[in-house]
Amino acid sequence: MSSETAIAAPRPAADEGQALRWPDFYIVGAPRCGTTYTYQVLREHPQVFMTERKELRHFCPDLDSGDAADAELFIRSREQYLALFAAAPAGTQAGDASPMYLYSKVAARLIRDVAPAARIVVQLRDPVEQIASHHAHRRRFGQEDLGLEEALAAEADRRAGRRLPPGVGVRTLLQYRDVARYGEQLQRYADHFAREQLHVLLVDDLAADPPATMRRLFRFLGIDPNVEVSAAAVNAHHRQRVPGLDSALRMRRLRPYLRRMLPRWIGRPFAGAASRVRAANRIPEARAALPAKLRARLQEELAPDLELAGRLVGIDLAARWWGSQQATPGQQQGRSEQPGAPDGAAPLSISAVVMTYNEERNLEYCLRSLRSWCDEIVVVDMRSEDRTVVIAQRYADTVLEHERIEGFDAGREKGFAAASGDWHLSIDADEVVRPELAVWLTRFVESDPAFELALIPRVDVFLGRWIKTIPWWPGKPRFFRAGAVEVTAQLHRGLVPRPGVRVAKLPRDPRLAMWHFTYPSIESLVQKTNRYTTIEARQALDAGGRDPRWYELIDGPLRALGWYVIKRGYRDGMAGLAYNVDRLYYRFLAVAKRWDESRTGGRQQRYDEIRERILTGYPAAGRLSRKEASSRPSASSSGTCSQPQRMQR
Repeated sequence: MSSETAIAAPRPAADEGQALRWPDFYIVGAPRCGTTYTYQVLREHPQVFMTERKELRHFCPDLDSGDAADAELFIRSREQYLALFAAAPAGTQAGDASPMYLYSKVAARLIRDVAPAARIVVQLRDPVEQIASHHAHRRRFGQEDLGLEEALAAEADRRAGRRLPPGVGVRTLLQYRDVARYGEQLQRYADHFAREQLHVLLVDDLAADPPATMRRLFRFLGIDPNVEVSAAAVNAHHRQRVPGLDSALRMRRLRPYLRRMLPRWIGRPFAGAASRVRAANRIPEARAALPAKLRARLQEELAPDLELAGRLVGIDLAARWWGSQQATPGQQQGRSEQPGAPDGAAPLSISAVVMTYNEERNLEYCLRSLRSWCDEIVVVDMRSEDRTVVIAQRYADTVLEHERIEGFDAGREKGFAAASGDWHLSIDADEVVRPELAVWLTRFVESDPAFELALIPRVDVFLGRWIKTIPWWPGKPRFFRAGAVEVTAQLHRGLVPRPGVRVAKLPRDPRLAMWHFTYPSIESLVQKTNRYTTIEARQALDAGGRDPRWYELIDGPLRALGWYVIKRGYRDGMAGLAYNVDRLYYRFLAVAKRWDESRTGGRQQRYDEIRERILTGYPAAGRLSRKEASSRPSASSSGTCSQPQRMQR
């Protein structure tokens, strides 16, 4: 599938003497948000030209799989696309209604490149309802063979091309949650078009008063707002009298061949008759309500993105659509929905504390992900030997030096002591905070929550991919009020919540996780494994730990192996296998080194004794003769290894 950087904008065709007619406005989505109703209303307006076919899908090549099933769904040719608007009368506003343009990562840029003055119409609804409606719609037309919860669980497999419904078209739309993430989609259009070129229409407004909502749209498009508008529902939820008939009549697999074989005068009447049969086969029916637990889980996952969408639109969409059902950071523990510090109090501040040692390859990305939302950045450097300090001084408010120590978590205490913020974020140089997590944490602090600490999940990226076999949620204590944690020297467990601290968990969403870009190579993985297991073994012995039992040498590795099998680590490919084998080896080394470290001193003395016994076979002075060597006692008589025997012919 093409990426944004690999897709070129459509170029004007070289037609002599004929001006190109690109659409004047675009209805870009989202799917299942009333775009069909808007399209039909605009088709009836005398000052608007809409193509006979609704969804042209010309500007979203990144969603086109390139297979035969998608060939019928996408207008791939620039000439074919422009020909559809050649019949638009002079003085009319031409429009393209393709709801997939909002989801596409490249459509906003491609539209801007050919029509920079175009007006953009966006239609939105409650994203949880959009997911349910979108799934039900695909089920109805044979484009989905799983129930909603199964389909949501299968998104990762489907992204990799597995578990796809037979004959599915536009398979990218099977990523139901991604389609409903309006915030990041709206951001793309805000990046490419001026605010006055964007018009957002909410489905609940459309349902409450269709004429008034359409009049506002007409004014935005610069057409007569007094044209009469129908209030009839379009494309509403329904069931089929004869299940499967609709899908059969659409003949997605045969349609490309029939179009080439049959003349138009046969094909058009047949298509019209099939459409009328499909309409007669539909019985209007209310869609079943979502289970409460599933609704709550989806709201929790989509809340950060909806917060971003609300800020772009200028409406508190979560409050409008979800009310008090979703416990967003500004609503926890019965607090007000509107974030903010108590009356008369200064807003609470956030300080980020970063530990570094030779992190010139990573540090800049980490600090850039902090500077736009953290009030203060403190870097504690353990005497780096590269350009780490130079980079830190460019972005951080305070750069401190600390001696290099094995239990580097203990060095964070110096950073926390220097930080002035009410809340502290503990982050490593090879980690990056996503914008969604930054928004969540900012709102969390602004709401003055009843919690003193939040566990932050961490996604590990190894050899270029997220290793999903690694447990990443609910995370570790990385965000807390000043003084809410105790700092210890214990490796990987250096921050310990103080007794009585109330702990919050973030929603189970990888967008609300720190992204950890660890181990760029197998060599770096092996080096850190060796160093960390040595530190862990020494810390265990210093803490008075007992000698490990023999079964502990295999217990940890077996647990790591079991986790890999249970979590189906093979789905992470070679990178996942390498990482999990290293985790298995890590557990073995950590225990074996603990056993080894407790015996190192006495072992050296034992080595000296054995070597002295071996050397007793040599004369005190002079050279060793064959006769003298054969008469001397063998090493075996001294209790060491036996003398090599002469090979027999």
